[in-house]
Amino acid sequence: IEAAVQESVDAVGISTYCGGELALGSELLQAAEEKGIKEHTVFLMGGIFPPKNAPKLKEIGFSATFPPSATKEEIVSSIENAVTSKRRVSTD
Repeated sequence: IEAAVQESVDAVGISTYCGGELALGSELLQAAEEKGIKEHTVFLMGGIFPPKNAPKLKEIGFSATFPPSATKEEIVSSIENAVTSKRRVSTD
């Protein structure tokens, strides 16, 4: 999160392969909230996690989640759309 603050990034992406995605995701988003970047930054998660957790990750604040089967095109398109949407909301 510190690097995201320093660099004024549009998006933060993380991956997980060992479980704990809900706890890790919650911790990341809480830190982003504390640093004041949650509202204008897109958060994404990819990796190996139960499909049933994807909606939960979106509920807590991730714009998109990517399973191992996601294509590069799907990932790029999702990131572009999420960043564009977040920018629109931030400037309104």
